Amino acid sequence: MSHKAVSLDRYGDTQLRIGFDHSEEPVVFTACSRALSRSSSIFRSMLYGETVGNEPGIISRRENQIIDVHHDTLVPMTTLLCIIHSKFDQVPPALSVDELYDLVVVARKYDMMTALRPWTAKWTKILGTNTQSTQEEITKALWIYWELGQRDAFYLTARRLTVESRAPVNSCPDGLRTPPGIAEHIASLRLQTIQSLIQVFREMIQKLLVVDEQPRWCRHAAWLGPHRCESMILGSLTFCLWRAGLWPLPDAVHVKDSILDLYTKLKTVVIHDIGQATEDPRRNHQDCNPRQYLSEAVEQVMNRIPNGRIECCDDHFQDWANDIAKKNETSSESQ
Repeated sequence: MSHKAVSLDRYGDTQLRIGFDHSEEPVVFTACSRALSRSSSIFRSMLYGETVGNEPGIISRRENQIIDVHHDTLVPMTTLLCIIHSKFDQVPPALSVDELYDLVVVARKYDMMTALRPWTAKWTKILGTNTQSTQEEITKALWIYWELGQRDAFYLTARRLTVESRAPVNSCPDGLRTPPGIAEHIASLRLQTIQSLIQVFREMIQKLLVVDEQPRWCRHAAWLGPHRCESMILGSLTFCLWRAGLWPLPDAVHVKDSILDLYTKLKTVVIHDIGQATEDPRRNHQDCNPRQYLSEAVEQVMNRIPNGRIECCDDHFQDWANDIAKKNETSSESQ
């Protein structure tokens, strides 16, 4: 099969063939074996063997051998190889979430995450700025932050994924990488939040259905008096919920909307009241309208969604920081 040849090092002694299993034309890169081995424990093992250690004079390979990396796509591998061969002018200054995700996948595979560090702040800066991101793109951004050890951005993105995900939460394409346990955490938190939002209105309806055995919702209610006030509010409320597709009030497990979509519907519910009583102008039933009460209760539910630490993820970020410190120490000693 024909291929394109690219030289990364004029004195290169190793060839990497990329794209063999993909639709693009394969490319053979002439690379420096020492640059590869310094940057990647995986390539070091491939080139020099597991037992060679750090002895620079021991080489257990053939000169100019071709290493096939069949399963890796060309663009992210090219970027990674340019970085470790100091071809910095060929490193893209900006990447889309899809491009950065693919690059991180390859860097993670070859244990080359530290090679990305000089660019990660710039590359990840734009990830959270797109308010129209799809669920798949947000999930990719979440995994990028996870792998790059960006704790604060990870937690903010996890919250965004929680409030913007529609059911089912794990509906992204097969093979999309996600941090362990995070999908279950988000699905559980989404269900709890939706249940709490619906419960606000369920309890309000129960208050409106109270007869004379308990205190009534109407502020001007009299013992055995008319229920026109509650009836007006109840009818208005159920009509608006019906128009929003929420009547009868569903169980949380049957809600397909995202938390954000449900929140928007509930915040826009219009509730009418009978206003000022004609028989007694001092009785203004606008005071009985639960619009403000419901709005504040819904806001309280939303404010309880955590945007900080997630217990199942804390250990990972601490381990990541420790690993980076260890690699920096090893790098300093080798120099």
